[in-house]
Amino acid sequence: MLKIVWNFGTAATLFFFTISLIVAIVFLFIKPNEWFGLRVKESLISPEIWHKVHVTSSICTIPFSLGFIAIMFIENSILKETIAFLVFLNLLIVYYAIPKLVTRKDVKMLNQKNANKLIDEIKKEKEERSKKIKTKEENNESNKQTKK
Repeated sequence: MLKIVWNFGTAATLFFFTISLIVAIVFLFIKPNEWFGLRVKESLISPEIWHKVHVTSSICTIPFSLGFIAIMFIENSILKETIAFLVFLNLLIVYYAIPKLVTRKDVKMLNQKNANKLIDEIKKEKEERSKKIKTKEENNESNKQTKK
């Protein structure tokens, strides 16, 4: 029969489990802010992307939380602490990777929109310059004709 052996390893595992559970719940409802959340360049692009990143992170936290529950049944305290810490580090790595993976398509689309906007601005600027040059030439010609 499985039983939880209460020792320091169990306390550490319970601590990591509690943190992961709180994060999983809070990430579902968090709005962009200055203090809490996955505050990386990719997630700060827009509120929609922020929400998408945090909901995905919340869902990805569930297997780690279940892993912490399973770890509590390990009898060796040092082994339990070590595994719990490694699982928690892996969770942090996942939190770092998720914004990059989830927003890849959105960032690419946003970059394309910005590039198209810049191209349009360059075209408009060229047109304005050519109009200015044309009007200058016309003014010069009319000045020459009036002098004659």
